[in-house]
Amino acid sequence: NISFQIDKPSSLRIQILDMTGRVMYNNIDKITSLTYNTTIHVSANLESGVYLIKLNAGMSEYNSKFIKQ
Repeated sequence: NISFQIDKPSSLRIQILDMTGRVMYNNIDKITSLTYNTTIHVSANLESGVYLIKLNAGMSEYNSKFIKQ
């Protein structure tokens, strides 16, 4: 699950990359009208390891690493 907050309705792009830069999950142009904290479920079959989440909402970008156990 990924939790985030946006300040206005916008298109949403979520990518999960492994540490070599390979895209493991890609969800482009999911339009959201939510303007508060929200959580979405990412249904990617990921092996244990370290990954990078890239989330773009409108003109904002958020990057974070996470560990899948």
